[in-house]
Amino acid sequence: MAALPSPTPQTRMWHLPHAEAVVAVGEILVGLPRIIVRRTVYRAMLEIFLHPLSGATPEPLHYLGSLAGGRYTPRGGPAGLYASFDPATPIAELRAVVFTEGVPTATADHMPIVSLAVHCDVRRILDVTADDICAPLDLHPADLAADWQSGQEVYLRGEGPMPATQLLALAAHETAIFAGITYPSARTDFGTNLVIFPDRLNGPEGDRLEVIDPSGRYSQRLPV
Repeated sequence: MAALPSPTPQTRMWHLPHAEAVVAVGEILVGLPRIIVRRTVYRAMLEIFLHPLSGATPEPLHYLGSLAGGRYTPRGGPAGLYASFDPATPIAELRAVVFTEGVPTATADHMPIVSLAVHCDVRRILDVTADDICAPLDLHPADLAADWQSGQEVYLRGEGPMPATQLLALAAHETAIFAGITYPSARTDFGTNLVIFPDRLNGPEGDRLEVIDPSGRYSQRLPV
């Protein structure tokens, strides 16, 4: 008797042609719960980017730089504003330090960095730090921690799929029911990050991001 052919592994939805993948992920997302993030979050940025439009007023909540691409922001958009749940992780995300067993070590000399605390009150957040959210999405820790920069370049050359984290953000944004995503930091073993889609913030419902600065020097609020 002739041997039966080996079964062909099912293609993960993350590896489907782009348009199909966005639809497939979006169909699952609409059935998933949303959480509220109401707490202080932290943001760090190189000081040179505080004045993105060469104006006199600092803009610590400026986010259009993310259009060049980020872990949860595909190149060209939608834009995302990144923050963390603790003040140490943002510095690691900038690659200014590396944490080994919780101890920070400088990676190299770096330009001045500004660290800010931000009051966050945002609804409709997708939480991919939770196993019961990742399971139906077929998302694994390796997907969340993958080298998105190399993956982005492969995708832009037309040689592979969009990085799963970017595709997830794109699908979540297109559903119009999510204002952001919480996710585990790939730069620390303790951090939780948050990416907000500024154009999905709903001010009338109470969504708000506001820099905590009694001096007023770095005051900024979204939505405006």
